[in-house]
Amino acid sequence: MKHAFAGVVKAILLAALLALTALLAGAFESRSMPVLLIWHATTRTLAVMPEYNWNIIRSETMKLIRHVIALAAVVTSIQTLAAMPEKHDVTTTGDLIELCSVSADDPLYEAAMGFCLGYIDAAMDYHAALTAGPKFDPIVCPYTTVTREEVVVVVLEWSKGNTQLLESEAPVQGVMRAIYEKWPCSN
Repeated sequence: MKHAFAGVVKAILLAALLALTALLAGAFESRSMPVLLIWHATTRTLAVMPEYNWNIIRSETMKLIRHVIALAAVVTSIQTLAAMPEKHDVTTTGDLIELCSVSADDPLYEAAMGFCLGYIDAAMDYHAALTAGPKFDPIVCPYTTVTREEVVVVVLEWSKGNTQLLESEAPVQGVMRAIYEKWPCSN
């Protein structure tokens, strides 16, 4: 999958380079415009080039970069979806535990861990957003130095001792229960 992705990235970069070349060719205002003297440090030569309309180049280059980034995001998401197993629903804590415990040699490891880490990040962000105001007190207080990977280990360890809850609760409940057992708030 990495080789296929590298080929796609090369194709995108080549297309961007060709588009930028065409853009630069159209950026000249006329043939009789002033020239710029440019020093090429690698060849140690002086080049004479027509002066460009840099405002046009800058705005068109930014448009091109936005399109290239959007295309790269679409290609990446398509590859991730293609790598996911047929069952996409994560409706219970057990489903999340299954994804978070995929072994590193599994071909779906990157996609599964991406989902696992993203879900745990989202649960923590949701908790932080709810407790940011005066209405709700925090229920979990992990140290600021705790990494997402450490939280995954905590959730996996918690799941071993709480198998009765894995199929009956939403994943966010399991994540928050596990974090609460490890890092409860003192107040």
